[in-house]
Amino acid sequence: MRGNGTHGHREITQELILFALSTSDFFSHAAFQGETCLRIVHGLNRFSEDMDFILKTSEKTFSWQQYLTLIDTTLEQYGYSVELQEKSHADKTVKKAFIKDDSIGKVLRLAYANRQGTPRKIRIKLEIDTNPPGGGDFESVFIGFPAPGIS
Repeated sequence: MRGNGTHGHREITQELILFALSTSDFFSHAAFQGETCLRIVHGLNRFSEDMDFILKTSEKTFSWQQYLTLIDTTLEQYGYSVELQEKSHADKTVKKAFIKDDSIGKVLRLAYANRQGTPRKIRIKLEIDTNPPGGGDFESVFIGFPAPGIS
């Protein structure tokens, strides 16, 4: 891993974001896709800081705000102190949000040979296509999450 554990911290954070979203109605009307999905769901050796989603049906008024609040609350339970920002424009079909964090490196230390220093601030971009093309097929997959009380 490059970046003094930055990739490891980002991967853990991405899975916690998925966990947070799974505790809401998010996945009843959206699907996870893209390179990060290929790594987490299918085990491919891919890496991306982006988390890409697509709505199952068109919804031009979609907003990340309620989900960002949920993500923030969930990450706080794991010791994070994140910066959250929705960067969506009403006239755009792809809605974006950004999550930045430098606190997890203070809570969780990942040690690698010949790597020193504290991890850099991680950035994760959430994107969702609010006007999906017709004919899409969706698959539901269970992923075990690091939820409190679940072993």
